[in-house]
Amino acid sequence: MTDNLARTLESNEEELRRLNEEYRHKKAVKRKTHRLIYALCTVISFMLAITVVSRYMTINELDRRINKTQSEYETLKSNNDQKAVMLESSMTLDEIEVAAKTRLGMNKPANNQIIYVEVEKEDSAYVAEN
Repeated sequence: MTDNLARTLESNEEELRRLNEEYRHKKAVKRKTHRLIYALCTVISFMLAITVVSRYMTINELDRRINKTQSEYETLKSNNDQKAVMLESSMTLDEIEVAAKTRLGMNKPANNQIIYVEVEKEDSAYVAEN
């Protein structure tokens, strides 16, 4: 009977060792899986952060370029308006006539080239001031 009891005890110890080994193996696999998942989540989070930062940089650069272009446009428009005012104030009828004759080769029409057209007067009304 002691022999039988010793075999049973040995068998139980062997079963306990096998179960303990299985438990350690499963725990190690689970630990590796968790580490892999954490590493993967960290990599994905890092990639998302880089994407967000790069998009922000792109938007910021485009906004800066738009502001610069808008500023250049305003400056050019202001210069254009100033030059138009200067041009209008500097031109006289005599200067226009000289430019027409010299640059454009225009001449005053001869008497036989002039055609007179009669225009009927339109009905008009005037409002009396009070």
